[in-house]
Amino acid sequence: MRHVGVDGCKAGWLAVTRNDGRLDYSVYRNIAELTRAFPGAEPLLIDIPIGLPSSDAPVRACDRLARQRLGTPRKSSVFPVPCREALGAADLSEAKAINRARLGRSLGAQTWGISPKIAEVDRFLLARGTSRPPLREIHPEVCFWALACGRPMKHKKSTMEGRAERIELLARYEPDAERLLSRVLAETLRKDVAADDVLDAVVAFVTSEARVGALTALVGDPSRDAAGLPIEMLYLKVRDKDGSTETDNDARALWSALSELGEHFSRLGGAARYVGMSDSDIPLYVACTVAQRNGQSIDLGRFIDQRFPDAAAPALERANCHIAAVGAKGDKLAALVREFCSHADSKLKAQDKSPRWKEFVRWVQDTAPWL
Repeated sequence: MRHVGVDGCKAGWLAVTRNDGRLDYSVYRNIAELTRAFPGAEPLLIDIPIGLPSSDAPVRACDRLARQRLGTPRKSSVFPVPCREALGAADLSEAKAINRARLGRSLGAQTWGISPKIAEVDRFLLARGTSRPPLREIHPEVCFWALACGRPMKHKKSTMEGRAERIELLARYEPDAERLLSRVLAETLRKDVAADDVLDAVVAFVTSEARVGALTALVGDPSRDAAGLPIEMLYLKVRDKDGSTETDNDARALWSALSELGEHFSRLGGAARYVGMSDSDIPLYVACTVAQRNGQSIDLGRFIDQRFPDAAAPALERANCHIAAVGAKGDKLAALVREFCSHADSKLKAQDKSPRWKEFVRWVQDTAPWL
């Protein structure tokens, strides 16, 4: 099976694949030409938004989830995606007006700059109906985050430090990455292909090949746009040496702790709850406690209601045993807690989210890297 990673470039589309065991590349003028060149590829991972927002879902769930995982400052690399109608605008001013009317927000010049690429892929996929080629969306910074076991990149990829950081990471999974970068830069002009394009296409290829993990997706509700295209971002969940997925055991421990506490309050009902208790107090205790126990400097009194330990006492020892089993530290701990909070937050109703919980979720997203 052929694996391909694709990124847009000024000359069209840059595709990275493997030929005779080594990385190879090609540049195509349009997306139709590219897909014809790889008829048996599965999947074709591409750095471009595919499912688009609408008035019913003005913010794509995968964008929100990506920003949560990347934290500050890499979350700024996830641009707001324009609505389908704005892609047909004659200029930025018209696109802003359409996007504001449809989604309630304007459109930035940077997003408008990639709109022709978004529109090209959108028209291509919609025209093919059920016979669409397997183009699947990725975001390079989410892919780098995943390969780094939940650690966002520290530097912008446009800087020398950022390029070196990403090459070093890619080399762990694909030793040929640096050679390919040098080759592409030597054989193409910067007005056609930039170093950033190569790095993004390579990380998409490494993700597509999935040699060291399993492809998974950031996806929420709705999972498809108004035209039926998927709203998702694929990334690679890296496995440990024993074959289990990185952080899986730690994640199971957190959810086990949450389950112990949740069952306690569910079983006793109102009798176990204190005045003003919200459902979010349960995941808040789990997330705060694991962060504090594993080395993160955190004021538990700032977030956890002092009445919670007494109310949860019959189940607290068992829950704390699960929490004590978590071994993640530093960046891995940060990624673990962010993902836990993100999933817990998605399951809570708006009225069940206390101000403390909302503050902690914001703190988790913006406090990076952790100690």
